[in-house]
Amino acid sequence: MNDKTDITTKAPPAFKRKKRGVGSAILTFLKIVIPLVVLAAGIGVCIYFVKTAPKAEQKEIVREAELVQVRTVQKGAYRVSVNAMGTVIPAKRTLLQPRISGQVTAVSAKFVPGGRFDSGETIVKIDQDDYDLIVKQRAASVVKAEHDLKIEQGQQIIAKREFELLGNTPAGDSDLILRKPQLALAKAALVSAQAALDKAILDQKRTTLTAPFNAVILEKQQVDLGSQVSPVTQIAMLGGTDVFWVVASLPISDLGWLDIPGRGQTREGSTVEIFNKTSWPEGAKRTGRIVGLLSTLETQGRLARVLVEVKDPLCLKKLEKATDLRLPELLMGMYVSLDAKGRELKDVIKIKRTSLRDNDTVWVYGEGGLLEIHEVKVLRRGRDVVYVKNGAGLTDGQRIVISDLAVRIPGTPLKIDAPTTQPTTQPGDTSK
Repeated sequence: MNDKTDITTKAPPAFKRKKRGVGSAILTFLKIVIPLVVLAAGIGVCIYFVKTAPKAEQKEIVREAELVQVRTVQKGAYRVSVNAMGTVIPAKRTLLQPRISGQVTAVSAKFVPGGRFDSGETIVKIDQDDYDLIVKQRAASVVKAEHDLKIEQGQQIIAKREFELLGNTPAGDSDLILRKPQLALAKAALVSAQAALDKAILDQKRTTLTAPFNAVILEKQQVDLGSQVSPVTQIAMLGGTDVFWVVASLPISDLGWLDIPGRGQTREGSTVEIFNKTSWPEGAKRTGRIVGLLSTLETQGRLARVLVEVKDPLCLKKLEKATDLRLPELLMGMYVSLDAKGRELKDVIKIKRTSLRDNDTVWVYGEGGLLEIHEVKVLRRGRDVVYVKNGAGLTDGQRIVISDLAVRIPGTPLKIDAPTTQPTTQPGDTSK
């Protein structure tokens, strides 16, 4: 009985192996199918969100107008300004030397560097006693020569009477008989004595050394009271005070804009305004005129050099009226800036240099408030301004943008920040 029970409860080995194979297949199927189901579900969810997501509507871009400042340009005739820098030098400069020898017996109290002398004013005196004696000696020689000439003239009368009494005589002997050689010798002796006297008087006058023109002492040598001097002794270096020159350096290309005497021109040179912002009060200036062009270029910069004449540079002349303003003094060696008034340009527009953009263009406030970029023809570039040909990219009455722009594309909408219609410059204005 027990044996039968054991036979019915135990499964055969083949059946057990079959059961384990089915479970393994189901497990493998689930491992493959479940990820695929999850992946498909994710894809479906994504598709759902994409299809059901809100769509952004495309709107038209609205360009906001940019605030700008403008100026109205105006054509006219403008005088070109040429800017330069220069150094002040004396127009007259001479070395004072004696023409005689002697001891210095008097010296002017103004005989110091910077001392000023009027023309003909005494600077130094040399001992005159020796030269006074020489004058007296030469005067005595003249008296003796005059005496000898008169005696010889008396001899001439006697010789002429004797010649008439002798009658006919050889022609070659007549000059000797009439004492003509003796008369010529007496006259020559008088001329020589008179010349020696004149020379002595000149030397006597030369004991006083005077200023040859209105001058200032530039350099004083070691000459003082009691010094022994000779014609090779240097007394002092003098500079004229009536006129100073300013040697101004400027580019060669600027010469054509100026009137320079001596370059095939008969008119006066260009007027020049001279400034020294570091030493003179604000607005102070001197006025001069170009008088010539130096034939050599500046060594370092290869710039041309012109001479500008300034009269009464030290302001030594008295003011005509008590209300007249006193001009600043122009000192030798001073480094100054110059503004030369050149030739006149007609039918041109003058704009600030900052209003000229890259590649010689300007920004124009066009019709409808849109930005226009115009290429212009530049006739002259100054330090602060530019001269543009009227009608060549820029026309009289147009408005140019003088402020900066963030967007520099033609057609950009603009809006005037502060309405300004005044012209950039007035006709005839000669600002730089």
